[in-house]
Amino acid sequence: MIAPFRLTHLVVALGLLASSACGEDAPSSANGDRSRSESLTQSAGASVAVVKSAAPSAAPRPRAPFCANKPKNAGEKPSLPKAMSLVANGEEALEGTIPLGKGKWTWLNLWAGWCGPCKQEMPLLQRWETQLKDKLRVVFLSVDDDERLALKFLNEQPASGVRKSFHFPPNDDRKSALEALSITNLSKLPTHVLLNPEGELHCIISGAIEESDLPALQKLVGSAG
Repeated sequence: MIAPFRLTHLVVALGLLASSACGEDAPSSANGDRSRSESLTQSAGASVAVVKSAAPSAAPRPRAPFCANKPKNAGEKPSLPKAMSLVANGEEALEGTIPLGKGKWTWLNLWAGWCGPCKQEMPLLQRWETQLKDKLRVVFLSVDDDERLALKFLNEQPASGVRKSFHFPPNDDRKSALEALSITNLSKLPTHVLLNPEGELHCIISGAIEESDLPALQKLVGSAG
């Protein structure tokens, strides 16, 4: 049988050994336990932050190559119905037939008065037509349901701006023209259709164009001879 004083000494010794095994800095109170827990939480949070900061950001989606979208009827001459003429005050009316072929590439620009990007890119198209005048014509075609919206825009343009446009109202003629041009969705304005010097469909460009597209356009129309 172990004497009481020996049992007490044994308990004290075991306690000292346990304390030594946990380390000298081991917390010995409830407050100490909470501090250590908070420290571990902060450390874990810092590690997560490091991991997040190291994660690569999403790369921007590259644009499709210029004129890469070939319609199913590429190489065919579309038969387009007669279009309306929309002109600003004081301007002469356009002929009813949209000009195609006749030795020049035709850039047909489908736009609407409610489409901001359509109107913003018009000066760029005009400049390209001037630069490539021997090989390129730019034709503007409004697909506004209400032509008054397009006319309002045309009347607001300066003398050097776009003041004339063909127009297809929402009727069978528009439907026929869009089918002939392989245009299926007018919600993706601006839309551009390029036709070769023989008046045959070459490609469709959906969305706004950029200045950086000019070299590709020059290469394309330069191959027309």
